[in-house]
Amino acid sequence: MKVTKENLAEVLQAIYDSEINLEMEWIWKGGFHYVIDNREAVGTGENNLLDGINIMVKDILKKFPESTFAKKYGGVYEESIKGSFDTMMGNPLKEIDKLKNL
Repeated sequence: MKVTKENLAEVLQAIYDSEINLEMEWIWKGGFHYVIDNREAVGTGENNLLDGINIMVKDILKKFPESTFAKKYGGVYEESIKGSFDTMMGNPLKEIDKLKNL
């Protein structure tokens, strides 16, 4: 499962239902930014909203692996995004794999 325009509302509602504090903003030409659990703001550099939200969801899954959100979406989400998007810094999953092989 990847966040798409068809399931966006469902995914955001699941984050809310999991009681995860979340702030999002999309700044024209500034990209998509978010704050999870009142911590440091993260800027994805993405000007495409869905790409930014997919990066944010991956971060939520990493920070809250025991949440009801992660239990519902974690496994299927990880499998669906492998190689499916690139950020401005390159594909983060490929970069992690490169580091593992050092």
